[in-house]
Amino acid sequence: GGFDGSGILVSATGCTLAGNWIGLDASGTTALANHGDGITVSADGATIGGATPQTRNVISGNGVDGIRVQNAVSGCTIQGNYVGTNPAGTAAIGNSSILAPSAGIEANGSNIIVGGAAAGQRNVISGNADMGVRLSGTLNQLVGNTIGMAANGTSPLGNAGAGVFVSSLFGGSN
Repeated sequence: GGFDGSGILVSATGCTLAGNWIGLDASGTTALANHGDGITVSADGATIGGATPQTRNVISGNGVDGIRVQNAVSGCTIQGNYVGTNPAGTAAIGNSSILAPSAGIEANGSNIIVGGAAAGQRNVISGNADMGVRLSGTLNQLVGNTIGMAANGTSPLGNAGAGVFVSSLFGGSN
């Protein structure tokens, strides 16, 4: 945390990014904000997170988007992450504190899968200072996520903007 730009830039095809705290201090209770995105994905086929607690990323407290997949990117998977919360998923440490509009997760590319059908694949996308999820691009899927609730699924932990925003102005379709 604490970088002037993005915390992590994924620029190689087929990368996996798992088991990180991005935008938090070592205690996990306070933002150590990156002034850009927590994670910027600019290459095809990236996997951000995973289906087990060990592969979960906690992406919180960043100045712009928690995770942003750029518009020319295809075939990425974002699953099992906590975006905008503390590592336990019980308190807000929102992304999007510097620039609006921004989101916990912004998927601008194509064929991006956010979440999944299995319980471990869901992302918790809550507590962000603007939108929870912003989808643009084509053929992106938002599946099985917890949005605007704590990780337990019963305690409210809302995003300040829309929970999910599908943007036709930026190519969102299908």
